Amino acid sequence: SEWRAMEAALEESVLEDLRGLEALRECLETVPQNVRALLNLRYHDENSSAEIAQRLQRSLAWVRTTLCRVRQQLRQCVEKKLAAKPS
Repeated sequence: SEWRAMEAALEESVLEDLRGLEALRECLETVPQNVRALLNLRYHDENSSAEIAQRLQRSLAWVRTTLCRVRQQLRQCVEKKLAAKPS
């Protein structure tokens, strides 16, 4: 009985994570290509903000500010999608 409760909680957590990932994927599709490229440099290629600034010939402040803003936009988008979809 306790095992089943733990199993059910784990299944719910996994489903919630999958819904979150799907929402994030949908939200990323709305991000302009140049900003997606910036996200890719940071999170896929694991470049530092300083490395990205140098590569894109932008200021470090621009890179950090842009990343911060897009993360906020994505967070709000995902939260909105998850709130709209029934569990």
